[in-house]
Amino acid sequence: MNYKHIPNILSFSRFLLAMVFAWYFNNLLHSNQEIVFPLIVFILILVTDFLDGVIARKTANTTDFGALLDVSADMFFVLLSYLILVLNHLLHPLFIFVLLFKFVEFIYTSNKKDTNRKLVFDTLGKNVSKFWILFPGIVCILCYFRMDNLVLIINAIALITTILALLSTITRLIDSGK
Repeated sequence: MNYKHIPNILSFSRFLLAMVFAWYFNNLLHSNQEIVFPLIVFILILVTDFLDGVIARKTANTTDFGALLDVSADMFFVLLSYLILVLNHLLHPLFIFVLLFKFVEFIYTSNKKDTNRKLVFDTLGKNVSKFWILFPGIVCILCYFRMDNLVLIINAIALITTILALLSTITRLIDSGK
């Protein structure tokens, strides 16, 4: 078997897994449906996100295409999940623009860096994006336990991560201007 395609197959699988998760996430938000299946799909998304990079590095098969595919799959999952939150009136719609802006800014400033890599990650931005990926799973758990003030909690966290993302943007823009 040719192992060099496994990382990209795992990344591609996250597009499908994101759509399956979105379906069950929406059902959970609407009807407090069973939490097990959305959490299983969520865990599969996290595992494939982890494994695609590990396998690519272990097999010395990291590519610019693979890195972009990985980031795009993550962004698709995050956007789809957060769009479900917006459609269920749990998250302010402006946050979708924050996500889109941050993705475009990341691609743009990565291309401005003087490196041989196409995508350049900063620590703060990477940590914010990790949290954005984890947050739909956290919301599943909060919904399952029927947390009071869920809308307030979700929007407060969105505001905090927006501020952190904007700080990341400022540092990236300063660094890319050098």
